[in-house]
Amino acid sequence: MVVLALVERDEELEEILSRVAKRMARRLAKREDVVVVRSLDELHKLVRSNDVVVLLITTPICPACRIYKPVFFEVARKLGGKAVFVHLNAYDAPEVADTLEVYAVPTTVIFKDGRVFNKILGIVSPEDLEEAVMEALDSG
Repeated sequence: MVVLALVERDEELEEILSRVAKRMARRLAKREDVVVVRSLDELHKLVRSNDVVVLLITTPICPACRIYKPVFFEVARKLGGKAVFVHLNAYDAPEVADTLEVYAVPTTVIFKDGRVFNKILGIVSPEDLEEAVMEALDSG
């Protein structure tokens, strides 16, 4: 009888785990337009292998970053097929901020053909960010 009780619990546990996994997948699907990088090497690979990369550098304690992230994600959803959108927590890879000479957050860096094309300091509107990305996409 004890074994049967354990089997029933395992089935219940599997059902719970399945629901949690589905919920997590839905949450991730909403953010799949933005790649999270945690090192300079990861960023270099993305920048070298894509024509246009849009990088957002933030920190978790930055109030302006919390305001701007949804704007970035909105533009990423809209233009995700045309450029690669990337997010980096500056605490995870301070060498990225050092290399790109980023001294304040949020900072958005747009790369075109492996080079910095534009650097946007602070918060901008979705329209301004989209315009900056489109400028990189349309440049020769």
